[in-house]
Amino acid sequence: MVFVDGGLNSVAADFASDTFFLGFSTDTAFSASSGDTSLSGEVGSRISCSVSRSSNEVTITGTRSGTSVVDTVNGDTLYGFGVFDSAVGGTLFVSGDLPAILHTVNYDLDFDEVVLFDRG
Repeated sequence: MVFVDGGLNSVAADFASDTFFLGFSTDTAFSASSGDTSLSGEVGSRISCSVSRSSNEVTITGTRSGTSVVDTVNGDTLYGFGVFDSAVGGTLFVSGDLPAILHTVNYDLDFDEVVLFDRG
């Protein structure tokens, strides 16, 4: 069985119709698993994201403002992220490692995650 383009676009459209929130982790040994409702070392509040779709590609976009930084003296060093369907708890859809990003109160951190629905 092979999904045709129309099927992939339909799955992407369904996924893009959800609401997403982005969380960040300061855990140096960051890992996430299916079924997680939070991230190890999750820091601060999750941010609401916007979603756009082009055919079978969904882009999730969010901005973590400098005012979201918890450690206002040294900054938050971010090692991972997770995309959830709720501001608290919820279902983890996407997660990934980050290359030790130091987020300080001096700037906002823009985030784009692209999810591509393809035949693999």
